[in-house]
Amino acid sequence: MRFVPVRHEAAAVHMAEGMYRSSGLVAAVLGNPGPGSAARENLRITTVVMAEGSWTMEEPNERMLYGRTFGTDMGTVRWDKVGEGLGCRGEYVERVEDLEPALGRAKTSLSSLSRLLWTERI
Repeated sequence: MRFVPVRHEAAAVHMAEGMYRSSGLVAAVLGNPGPGSAARENLRITTVVMAEGSWTMEEPNERMLYGRTFGTDMGTVRWDKVGEGLGCRGEYVERVEDLEPALGRAKTSLSSLSRLLWTERI
């Protein structure tokens, strides 16, 4: 058995399908439900998203392989608004000292899911 980590679950599904079609070997994809599933099932989950404006997990690999990065900058993505669009409560936090009060609001929220966004480029 071999584990292949990916950035997106859809990529894992495409890889598993490609492996099956080309070799006949069976592949499994393990994933977790997103905020839409949690809201639909009325699960009270708090998710903290540390959005840095880029695919920072990919940057070291690209620098090592190619000496530069390309396609990793995302700009500002308001993940709190994405969560709200899926029926969740959203919080937007830019300073670490604002995180604890936001977590408190999320804990007492009647919403099925709270998403917190903490943006700080490391």
